[in-house]
Amino acid sequence: MISKNPDFLAARALIGWQVVALGLVLVLVPPLLALGVEAAAGLASRPLRVLLHLLFMALLVALIAIQALKDIAPSAGSAALITVASMLALAAVAGYARASGLRSFVTVLSPAPAVFLAIFLFFSPVNDLTFASGSAETANVSSRVPVVMVVFDEVSTIAFEDARERIDPLLYSNLAALARDGTWFRYATAPTDLTGTATPTILTGNVGTRHLPPILSSYPRNLSRCSVAATG
Repeated sequence: MISKNPDFLAARALIGWQVVALGLVLVLVPPLLALGVEAAAGLASRPLRVLLHLLFMALLVALIAIQALKDIAPSAGSAALITVASMLALAAVAGYARASGLRSFVTVLSPAPAVFLAIFLFFSPVNDLTFASGSAETANVSSRVPVVMVVFDEVSTIAFEDARERIDPLLYSNLAALARDGTWFRYATAPTDLTGTATPTILTGNVGTRHLPPILSSYPRNLSRCSVAATG
């Protein structure tokens, strides 16, 4: 889910080694915690350790199954997804407990987390953040010209208008005053359905690349820097 939404990382100023550290934490911490709990339980009772091992496996299989089922049946309800995922998890754990061949197969798959980590860091949209140079935050500007940019995300301009296609001066008096003092493009529309693409489009004048992280290194030529060059 994170690999398909690099904006989540960019919004939190995670870039370069921080993205790598996050990937390592996601891959290593959960199994290490589970292993520690199992080891502690094993000191008291070996059957308890085996039971916890199967419980953790069922939980992980259920999480994977839910993600797969959401892609297969995106319209299915949460209750149905959880039910089917739980049944698949129980079946997988039962097979793991009874079939030595399945246990051997799972052992062979043990390097899979490292493969998934490599795909996450180097072969997904997050790749742009992994190798990005500079900061994920805004550029430093020296100009003292006051510029305020306000973006209403997913708001239709029609909702602000009255019957005469003006910003309704009764319902939105301040916006109407701003429109009278400026230029009101009543027929303007966004060229994309993603905030992370629409906002760079406004700042650069070019349609942003889908799933490209909205950071300075991705769009070095933008309205902010041009303003600095023109006024600085």
